[in-house]
Amino acid sequence: MPGPGYSGPGKKRDLPRRQPTDPTTDDQPRALRAVADFSRDVRTRTEREDRLAIAHVEIVEAPGADAGDALRRVTQTSAAHLRPQDWTVALGPAELVCVMPGLRLDDVRSRFAAIEQTLAAQEAAPAIRVGLAVVAPDEAGGLFGGPP
Repeated sequence: MPGPGYSGPGKKRDLPRRQPTDPTTDDQPRALRAVADFSRDVRTRTEREDRLAIAHVEIVEAPGADAGDALRRVTQTSAAHLRPQDWTVALGPAELVCVMPGLRLDDVRSRFAAIEQTLAAQEAAPAIRVGLAVVAPDEAGGLFGGPP
C-alpha cells in the first residue's frame, strides 16, 4: 500500500499538512516511504516494458520570473504532453526528472519539442534544457531499486 507521499502516476500528491516536531525523526521516514513506494511502482510497471526513457529537465526562468511559477508552468505543460503512465518528479525548484516506460528516443524527443514550443508561446515563460536517455530496465543500474 502506498505511503502518504506518493499517490501513483498521473495523480496529485496529497501530503498531510502538519507541523513536524523533528524533521530527522518525523518527516524523513514519511519521505523515505514515499520514495520506496514510487520506486516499487516504477519497477513493477517497467518490468513489462522493453525500454525506459529518462529525461532530466532543467528550468531556465524568464528574467524577473518567480521560481515557483516557473516550476508550476513547466510541470503543467509537461503533464499535458506526457502520458498518464509517465512520472515527473521535482528534484528542486528548477529541476525535474521524467520517467517514461516503453518510449523510444524519437518519441521522447518529439514530446519535449512540443513542450518547448508550448512554453515558448506563453508570455514570460521559462525555457527548459533537456537531457535524454533510453535504457533497458535491467540496465538502469539499480536506479529504481532493482539489482545494479
